[in-house]
Amino acid sequence: LNKIFANPGEDWEEKKLGDVCEVKDGTHDSPKYVNDEDAVPFITQKNILNSGLSFEKTNFISRINHNSFYRRSNVGYKDILISMIGANRGMACIVNDKRLFSIKNVGLIKANNSYLPEFMLFYLKSKRAKQYILKSSKGSAQGFIGLGKLRKFPILLPNLSIQKKVVNEVSELLS
Repeated sequence: LNKIFANPGEDWEEKKLGDVCEVKDGTHDSPKYVNDEDAVPFITQKNILNSGLSFEKTNFISRINHNSFYRRSNVGYKDILISMIGANRGMACIVNDKRLFSIKNVGLIKANNSYLPEFMLFYLKSKRAKQYILKSSKGSAQGFIGLGKLRKFPILLPNLSIQKKVVNEVSELLS
């Protein structure tokens, strides 16, 4: 994975993430947690794991709070979530679940037709991407990367056919 992104082809372009897709973040508010049948999962950085999105140990919020937060960060299937705070900042996953949920202190990279979500995820897990996260983080006790820095995240992006080839090669290696 690191070799692929350390030695990109000549036809790979460096772009800012915010120029490739819509980049948002979740709420910074701490709503009251609820436990009723209409409650909505409230995802934070602790739910983003190397293995993907986890709904274990999730708190729940009211539908009213969710509707308010959803206007800001409308998470959808195949979007990418990236942790913005704490020791695991920079950890990313593809939303592979169609459940409705809200996010807090988590970056949201909206899916579109200019990139493959799997390619973007592999890039975000590369050494190059991790170095940007560390260099761009603020705070000493609990580091964080701000939304502005996330939007300026430099990514290497080839055309879709090369992205597909990279995804297939890396997926094969991982299996």
